Amino acid sequence: VRDHDITVDDYFTVDYAEAPAFSPDGERVVYVVQRWDLEQDRRNADLWIVDVASGQSRRLTFSPAGESAPTWSPDGRWIYFGSSRSRAGETGAPWNGSRQVFRISPDGGEAQPVTTAPRGVGGWQLAADGRHLWFTTTRDRAAEDDFAALRGTHGALQYGHGTGNLSLLRRLDLSTWRDEQILDEGRVIGS
Repeated sequence: VRDHDITVDDYFTVDYAEAPAFSPDGERVVYVVQRWDLEQDRRNADLWIVDVASGQSRRLTFSPAGESAPTWSPDGRWIYFGSSRSRAGETGAPWNGSRQVFRISPDGGEAQPVTTAPRGVGGWQLAADGRHLWFTTTRDRAAEDDFAALRGTHGALQYGHGTGNLSLLRRLDLSTWRDEQILDEGRVIGS
């Protein structure tokens, strides 16, 4: 029941539920809840899980980094998700604030890092059999001087910083943790 006219401040009291994913047995749903975090002065996203039969829900993650894209393993033992977590004093992946893939038990507990891509993970997908995780990361591309002729005619022409990123497609074996590069063709992979 609404007891006042909606104001700008009401925006900060609204939670958004998104990205629902049913467990393989259909008994639970994991989803992302975005809510305003007063301490961080921004929205934060955490994973929640609900039992379909009872309607009981509970929070799975409590990270200030935020979580996204929950995906169940085919056996229902794990929930994989993206997050940009960091730890004080740590400069290497997965704790350097770059986006990585983590997993957590649907029963709760500590999230475990799955990827350790130094420059972070772009898109990712769990294989249908749950044995591999496919993901993209990036490498630098040295600038070709595509604008040399234009600069000759228009001396003040400026463009970007001269470098870019190209995508690498990698596959991580989730039983041996062997990470191998599958594709590096000097392209940008969007999804």
